[in-house]
This record gives sequence, C-alpha cells and structure tokens, in this order.
Amino acid sequence: MSKKIRIIQILAIIGAYGASSYLLCRFTQLLAARQEILYLLLLVGIAYIIKKYLFTEEKLIGNKWCWFLATCVTAITITGVYFSNDIPFEIMDKREAIRYGLSIMCFIPLVKSGIVWISLLLDKNVPNEYKENVKKEKMLFLVVFFAILGSWILVWLAYYPGLWNYDPWQVDQVLNKKYNEFHPLIHTLLLGKCYEIGIELGEAKYGVILYDYVQMIFMAGVFAYTYCYIQRFIPRKWGGVKLLLVLFYAVCPINSIMAISTTKDTVFTGLVLLCFIYALQIMDNREDKKRIQRYIVLIFITTILMLLFRNNAVYAYLLLLLISIALCVVKKCKWKVAIFICINLLTFQVVSIGLQKSLEADLGSTREFLSVPSQQFGRIYENIKDGQDEETLRIVEKYFDMTSAKYNPYLADSMKGYLSIQTDGENTVGGFLKDSLKLLIKYPVVSLDAYLYLTDGYWNINSVSFSSLYGTVWDGNPEHRYGYLLTTVKPGYNIIPESKIPLLEKFMEHMISANEYQRYPIVSLLLAPSLYLWITLFCTIVFYAQRKKEYLFLTLFLDFMFLTLLLGPCVLVRYVYPYIVCTPVLICLVIRTAQRPNLQ
Repeated sequence: MSKKIRIIQILAIIGAYGASSYLLCRFTQLLAARQEILYLLLLVGIAYIIKKYLFTEEKLIGNKWCWFLATCVTAITITGVYFSNDIPFEIMDKREAIRYGLSIMCFIPLVKSGIVWISLLLDKNVPNEYKENVKKEKMLFLVVFFAILGSWILVWLAYYPGLWNYDPWQVDQVLNKKYNEFHPLIHTLLLGKCYEIGIELGEAKYGVILYDYVQMIFMAGVFAYTYCYIQRFIPRKWGGVKLLLVLFYAVCPINSIMAISTTKDTVFTGLVLLCFIYALQIMDNREDKKRIQRYIVLIFITTILMLLFRNNAVYAYLLLLLISIALCVVKKCKWKVAIFICINLLTFQVVSIGLQKSLEADLGSTREFLSVPSQQFGRIYENIKDGQDEETLRIVEKYFDMTSAKYNPYLADSMKGYLSIQTDGENTVGGFLKDSLKLLIKYPVVSLDAYLYLTDGYWNINSVSFSSLYGTVWDGNPEHRYGYLLTTVKPGYNIIPESKIPLLEKFMEHMISANEYQRYPIVSLLLAPSLYLWITLFCTIVFYAQRKKEYLFLTLFLDFMFLTLLLGPCVLVRYVYPYIVCTPVLICLVIRTAQRPNLQ
C-alpha cells in the first residue's frame, strides 16, 4: 500500500471522527458556532481529497452503485440521529435544515470509500472452494443440529416450562370453537391443539412443553440444514467464520428466545429460510433433473405452508408474481417461474378458503391496514388540538374517540384501537382514506414525521424504540417482562414459571427485559433490527449490479415483505426475524459472487 493511500486513510478516519464529534456536540450544545464551521470545513476538505485522489475506479459493484448506496445509508443515518434526539422535520428551521444537508453531503464520500474497501477486500481474498460431500454433510448436520438444540434446551430450562408470551389468546379460539382470521388459522390450530393435549395429560404446562419441543426441533433442523449448505462457500482458511455461524444460530438470544416463544413468526421464519435453500439447491443442480424435481415439490409445499403462517407474506408473493410476469413480457423470459408462482398461489388460496370454511372462521379486521393513516391523524391532532384548525379537528374526531385515544409515536394500536369505521355512511374505509389524503396534502411535513417515527426501528440504526414499546419493566414478576423481546408469561392459562436454571434466566432477563444489551456497542449493533434490513438492501443492490438475476429474484421477496412491514402498527424484533436468519445466507451469496472463477 502506497504512502499516499495510507495518508488518505488516516485523513478519512479523522474525518469520520470529526463528523461524529460534530453531530454529538451539535446535540449536546458543547460547541460554539465557529467550531461547528471548522468541523464542516474539515469534512468538506477530506471529502474532496477522497473524491479526487482515491476510490474512483469501479470494483465489483459499479461506481454509481457505490455512490447510490452511500447516499441512502448516509441520508437515513443522519435522519436517524435527528429523530433519536427528538428533532423531526416539523420543528427544523432554515439553519437546522442547512446543517442537516451539509452533514449528509460530508458523510457520503466517507461511507462510499468504506463500501469500496469492502469490495476490494472481497475481490482480492476470496477463493472459490465450492464442494458438496453428501456423507460428510450428513454427519455435519447431526453435529450442528444437536449443538443448536442443546444450547436452546438450556435456555428453555431457564424459562421452564416455556414462554407463553406472544398472542396466547389464540388458544381461546380452539377452546371455544370460535375462530377468526386475525391470526393465521394454521398457527392457531397448532398452538391450541398442543395446549389441549397438555390439558388432557393433566397440566397446561405439558402443552407448552410439547409446542416448544416441536418448534425447537424444527428450527434447529432448518438452521443445521442451512449451515451445511452455506459452509460450502466459506473458504477453509475462514474456519473461525464457520464457528461464529454456528454460535450465531445456537447462542444468539434472538434465536434461543424465539425458539421457545408462542409466536407464528418463528415457524414462518424457518419456512422462509427453507424456501431460500431449496431454491438455491435448484440453481446448483441444473443438470440433475431428479433432484430438481424433488426440490420443486419441496419448495411448492414449503411455500404454501409459509403463506399460511403469515398473512403479509401473501402480498409479497403476489408482488413477486407480478414482477415475474413483467419480466416474461418485457424481457421475453421463460414463463416457468411465473406459472409456478401462479399455481402455488392458487393452491394456497384453495387450502386457505377450505380451512376458513371448515372452521367457520370470521374475517380479520380492516383496521390492521390503517395503521399509518391512524398515526398521521394522531400526530396532526397533537399539533392542532389547541383549536387553531377547527376543520381538521372535526375530521379527526369524526373517526377517532380522542377522549380515549392517545397518540404514541412508535405504536399505532393506541390510535387504531379507537378508530370508528362503518360499512356505509360517512365513516367508511374509503372516506377515511380520502380524508387521510386531504390531511396529508394539508400537513405534509407532520404526516411524514408521523410515518418516520412509526417505522423508526426499521431504518434508524440508533433506534431503541422497539425495546421500550410497551414500557420497560423488570421487577421479577414473570407477567412484567417487557423489553427487547417479550418473555412475559400471560396470566389466565395456568402456566406457572418454574426456572430450572435461575442464574441463566437472570442473565437473559438482564440483557433483554432490562435492555442492558444497549450498553455494549458491538452487541447492541448486532441486535439492531435495522442492521439486517440494511444488509438485505445492500445484497439486493450487489446482485442487481452484478447481474445475478436468480439471487436478486430471491432477495426481492424479502424486499417486498419489508414493504408490508412499513405499513404495520409498530416495529418489533419478531417481525424482522426472517431477515436476521437469512442474513448469513445472503452474505455467503455475496461472497460466492466475489469468488475467483478460475479456481472453480
């Protein structure tokens, strides 16, 4: 490495320090105005040096894509800093807006240079070592499977008999034989039948134990299978990476807690991951027709189950169908994929309707699709409730009982729960959306702030809103465990916590219910939901820039599903769980695309 490059690297580090110091001091008001200007001048100078003398060549991903990604990352990061310090757009004056814009402009070259460094590193150091050894992988599967399962059992013993935490009232539908589609019926039946078996065996806790063990075995099997596949593309000299991958699946508290939680997101996530691996197996075995046929059947069945376990996945899959049809029409691609997805969706629809009719289930509420406009109404009301806009007040009060509704920037339920929607008259869904558009045009900045606060945890790497969404309580009461993940034990179902490893339980509660993980920089970053969404976006751009169409097509499903999350009522870690477990796969695919072709 030349002296010039070393000097520029040092200057880039100084610039990064200067940028962070500027932002920190800006919000703690420790710097005078002239010192702020000096920091800005330093950043501009460093940005010019980097732009003029370094990182102008195209490597791996094109230069334009480096700039595009750097711009997105920088803009969203700086916006996150402002929102984390309660400085939304609606209260920015001209001077603050200039600071905001300059901060973004100064950071972009620094971020862009980091992206190129990563590209250069991959381009230089990753050999192609693709190998498939069936016998070896069978033994490897068993070792990894029992390693993961054994680690999870320790956590399960700490929370014995299991976590009766997320939406356990689904069981009431099975007990009362009165079903609705608010939650996926297939998960309601799974959870309810396990609970009924426990009751028949003498205690409700046996039902929780049964459910947890079925879920743990399934998820450990999926993770072990995934590991056996992706380790083929990790070079031998990266043995430490393989170990970290096993530890990620086995020890990471997200995986261990989700494995013993009564939420549909766990099984759904496992099915998403399976679909990914099956699709990749089809790509790798183009010449073996029998294996391709087997994987097509597996992905067909798995996809139907995946759609049955999460309602929003259906919309993402529909968008994927539209994209595949568009590619067939515009690019004149083969119709095989589009036809497969279409038959897949039709089969799912038949199964879904059959399940709904056989159980005589009621349809879900339309309110779930109105979270974003509800937050818009709530924030606008908070800004004009003193009476300066009586017309807007009348519109808001037409739909909401504002004596009971309380606007929470990060949770739409406190507004949406008091939304009055009728099938006819003035308060219809159509009327509500029409009035919502009217208020959006009238208060665009306030409406934008309402949306950004609601989705804060999805795009702001510094956000901790999802960790205190329901309040952070850690007083030893198992019914009061709110934090990064819910470890509450819902009352009324005769589930009594009997921890077999109290010290481990105390440590886990310390980290995820008391949110102490935020005190550790690396840990807090790895547990940030937005990190995994950013990685997914990065991988999407890499696959597009490198024309890896098949990988891109797979990634698009996650991207489309993310769009549905952006319309949801809040940010929760469990909603992002598919992205967390798919991240190792996506990273390995990026590594695979960067591998030297001459070594294959």
